[in-house]
Amino acid sequence: MARLGYRRKSRRLWWVVGVIGVLSIAASFGTPKAGCAGSPDDEDDEATSEDQTSGLEGLERPPPARAGYTPTRLDAIASSTFCPTEGRVASVGARGLRVNAGGMRGVGAEDASRSVELAFRFRGESKEAVPLANGEMRKQIGIKLRAHDTCNVVYVMWHIAPTPGVWILVKSNPGMSTHAECRDRGYINVDSTVAVPEIRVNEPHTLRADIDGETLWLHADGVEIWKGALPKEAFAFDGPVGTRTDNGEFDFELRVPGGLQRAARCASGGVE
Repeated sequence: MARLGYRRKSRRLWWVVGVIGVLSIAASFGTPKAGCAGSPDDEDDEATSEDQTSGLEGLERPPPARAGYTPTRLDAIASSTFCPTEGRVASVGARGLRVNAGGMRGVGAEDASRSVELAFRFRGESKEAVPLANGEMRKQIGIKLRAHDTCNVVYVMWHIAPTPGVWILVKSNPGMSTHAECRDRGYINVDSTVAVPEIRVNEPHTLRADIDGETLWLHADGVEIWKGALPKEAFAFDGPVGTRTDNGEFDFELRVPGGLQRAARCASGGVE
């Protein structure tokens, strides 16, 4: 009887050890990979297996049709076709993206769109804070248009703090292409402090920009917030649409007409 009891205890022990081993193996799978534009040691940007959705799927707020203006249908690009040029980005599902960094810049691979929508959700403070060149600790997210390079680009930026609102800027530095060359020079303030809803944590928003000729149309959450002519400097260069963030954690989708082809590839790196 004593030997029989010992055998039963031994079987229970091996059963417990086996279950723990299976659970340990299962826990090692299912974590999505993060983009490679940032530090390879930085693993905190990765989405976890329990959080595989950005919560932006189906969030579409197209502007209303009106005389002389029919909005183009926009579709989210595949996360694999978003190309970070600064900062680290993680994929969240097939089309969602997540950033948690002091600064991020990126564009759509091989894009030439004139219409773009950024759907996003502000998740709170970024894990690091990086001041702008003027020393301001600004939280913001926005759209890049005609992004030839870091020195020549049109920005539509939605500020969260310390100055809420939308800023429309053209950065023009002919003959320059790197941050070391132009730094924070060459900005033309087209307009600023455009009234928009306050961005609150976990609330979804959309920001849409359409360029028709020399005219820029802007819509926030489906409502027109600005329409006007861009300066001639904005048309001295050209390039893809993209996204910029500073000092915040965001889930986002970048949407263009037809989405981007899955065959599109970043020149170097990308979101894994």
